[in-house]
Amino acid sequence: MQPEELQGFLISKDVATVSGISKTYSRNNRIPDMNSSVLETTHLTTGYMSQRRERKVVSTDLSLALIQGEVVCLIGPNGVGKSTLLRTLSGLHPPLGGHILLNSRDITTFTPKELARNLSIVLTERVHVGALPVFTLVALGRFPYTDWAGKLRPKDVEVVTWAINAVGAVDLTNRLVHELSDGERQKVMIARALAQQPKVMILDEPTAFLDLPRRIEMLTLLRRLARDTGTAILLSTHDLDVALRTADLLWILPKDGTLQTGAPEDLVLSGALEQAFKNDGVTFDQQHGSFSMNTRRDTQITLQGDGLYALWTRKALEREGFAVRISPNGSRIQVKIHGQPEATRWHLQIQDQCSEHSTIYELLSTLRNTVKPL
Repeated sequence: MQPEELQGFLISKDVATVSGISKTYSRNNRIPDMNSSVLETTHLTTGYMSQRRERKVVSTDLSLALIQGEVVCLIGPNGVGKSTLLRTLSGLHPPLGGHILLNSRDITTFTPKELARNLSIVLTERVHVGALPVFTLVALGRFPYTDWAGKLRPKDVEVVTWAINAVGAVDLTNRLVHELSDGERQKVMIARALAQQPKVMILDEPTAFLDLPRRIEMLTLLRRLARDTGTAILLSTHDLDVALRTADLLWILPKDGTLQTGAPEDLVLSGALEQAFKNDGVTFDQQHGSFSMNTRRDTQITLQGDGLYALWTRKALEREGFAVRISPNGSRIQVKIHGQPEATRWHLQIQDQCSEHSTIYELLSTLRNTVKPL
């Protein structure tokens, strides 16, 4: 059967059958040991050759490992060579030095088909495929397993069906790719990569064109796929907050090219995360696990209140440049939150002047017109 003949087959598949395919696929095609490294580098040097045939080194002496079932996020400032590293690890760029081992074998010795059976990659560039149906695009991921004519066997159909279901794109099966939103298209591209049954999946900025809810959804999806299939997933991202919440391991590539690795929490506690971005006008708050703009907070303000209203009031005041103290008194500027959730009021006292406000916006507006943070 050709791909276009299989649309009815896909639609007729019920959830139980697809779920069965998922379980069979995961059980029969994955090594149980989740602590096994599937990709390793030794003293790797990345870079490229300039038009003048000069070596342009980006990073050196990288000894890294990707573990089955883990999600690794590669982060760092713009222009430090994250994409170069990903392309080198995926075999698209030759290393300038050192070795890359995929399943204990030098990656340069793989044929294209052998490499595609072990490693898949999703790049940032948009794929222009015209009026290609989603199923047909995902089925292209089976090219390492099909014959010269690209004919799909029943096993290939099962894997394609499983991949579409695994990324939550069953309702997109018969849609044309050019009709999809950015989030839907990215799901389909991940399904295509998943259809290769890789041991390693590499993604360059998979959340680049997505809004915040879709970014969280995408990272959650990748984490689930890593756990369910045992695939080692490496992705680059600028979404630092989401990376901190979803990655098993972070690779931090700062401007000096000295890559550091560790669990997000370890890198927060060591100060490595803050150090990597210290020149970008942001500060990492170790207490809250988030980045904020560098702002002087010399004007103190006392905040009295509890719960979510106090939490978000504090965030708003700090955004305005105030140093917030949680104490009964002590500052010439005091904010007290009182009332019920449906009728919360913010009482502002600046020395002997008092005012009441029904929203945080009103409170901030009064502060802007009355007090200028130092």
